[in-house]
Amino acid sequence: MQPNQTIKSILAVVMILMFINVNAQKKRHYRDSTTVLVFSQSSTPLSKNPNKSNKSYSGTNIVKIAPLGILSGVFPVYFERGLGNYFSLQAGLGITGRNYFRELLKDYKHVDFTTNHNSDLADALYTFDHRIAKPGFMYSIQPRYYEDGEGIDGYFGGIGFNSATFNFEHQEVTNIINYAATYNGGTAQSESEHIKDIFFVSGYQTLDHKISFEATAEMGIRLVSGTKYVAYSAYDNTVSNYVLSTGFKDYSQTLFYYNIGIKIGYHF
Repeated sequence: MQPNQTIKSILAVVMILMFINVNAQKKRHYRDSTTVLVFSQSSTPLSKNPNKSNKSYSGTNIVKIAPLGILSGVFPVYFERGLGNYFSLQAGLGITGRNYFRELLKDYKHVDFTTNHNSDLADALYTFDHRIAKPGFMYSIQPRYYEDGEGIDGYFGGIGFNSATFNFEHQEVTNIINYAATYNGGTAQSESEHIKDIFFVSGYQTLDHKISFEATAEMGIRLVSGTKYVAYSAYDNTVSNYVLSTGFKDYSQTLFYYNIGIKIGYHF
């Protein structure tokens, strides 16, 4: 092949590649041993960080899951949408179940259900001797700021709000014998707990082609409110003896909230 024909062939290949790039609206990297050529549409900025030159930034969406959510009884799916180079918005929806983390911390121990000096004989909060967890609902929203200006990749900070409802069924107390509750049949008694978290978040997210991984630390306040099934051995003057008294009692707490978590997702 003659030199002129070689040059023409190279120019033709370059023009074809540029035409494909413009029509597909994607950024591609072509490497040889000495040179990197980047064909990019004008509306997509090049990465400021040379260490990220092998990653794809063509998409601004991520669908994620939080594999450690099972420990706190939440099973959400998150969606994050990039809003320019520095900002994004993440939202999550999911179901709730048994909160092992709150059960382990026992931060509900400060809630007192004593009435007229009578102790509650039903299961304590987050005790599952005669209680089962039922499906509930949760949602979250989290605006973020990415400090590197590389889209939804890198270090970020933001604020967040989580809301979760946990539902339970407690076996009905049917009698009191020797100041102890007994359970013989009866209907299930519905209970619920509502948790709202308001917090600051800091973390790091990395994108590798279509896969995302993030680690976060969250800190703020937790607002808890709920309704619990209660049972008392109350003295009845009309029969001069202790009798069973059951019902429901509301409670609330304000707690310090903190969480360390990871998420993995699909980037597109």
